[in-house]
Amino acid sequence: MTSTGSATRSDSSTRSAIRQAARTLFTERGIDAVSVRDIVAAAGQRNAGAVHYHFGNIDNLLRELVADGARPLDERRAAALDAHEAKGGPDTVREVVQILVLPIVAGGRDERDHIRFLTMMQFGTRRALFLDALDGRWNSGWQRALKHLKRLLPDVPSAVMKQRMVFIELFSSAAVAQREYAFATAKSTERSWRAAYTMDNLVDSLSAMLQAPLSPETVARVERN
Repeated sequence: MTSTGSATRSDSSTRSAIRQAARTLFTERGIDAVSVRDIVAAAGQRNAGAVHYHFGNIDNLLRELVADGARPLDERRAAALDAHEAKGGPDTVREVVQILVLPIVAGGRDERDHIRFLTMMQFGTRRALFLDALDGRWNSGWQRALKHLKRLLPDVPSAVMKQRMVFIELFSSAAVAQREYAFATAKSTERSWRAAYTMDNLVDSLSAMLQAPLSPETVARVERN
């Protein structure tokens, strides 16, 4: 093996170690509570400039971590949508919600750990960076699902549907993140999360939210806007 090949392999290994260490620390402590020095130490690196050498800055590292988690999730959603659309579907709101939610828990443990990190990015102080990191590439499945929901629920105003999708995004991500936290820490709530009906019940609840009739108060305010 050439020295160039060895260096490339070493760089790849170092980048991977930094990403893994950073994601773990961010998830455990919160993004703003983790320093570059913390990441370097957790990654087993002796060079204090390793993060800046490989990623430039923390924001670039965060962008890569978002892509690491969002890419496989979006690919599974796209595959599920492809299968339904090939048969002329999806046919029900519940099928669309399944496409959105079930891929979150379909990956391995390491991949599912990304959900806690993504939830923190998505609904915390770094939401703008999170959206920028997606760059319209890793949320295409979500956008396709939204189009199907508008088709299946034509009486729900577009603005209300978009807002309900934000609610779905928030509630599903938070629920699954809490589920993974319970598994990781063996909390007393772990048993309830392992119930056979848990994910079905979550899908049912989110489906009901999307299909809930608009109250007169909501209708009136939508019309005024």
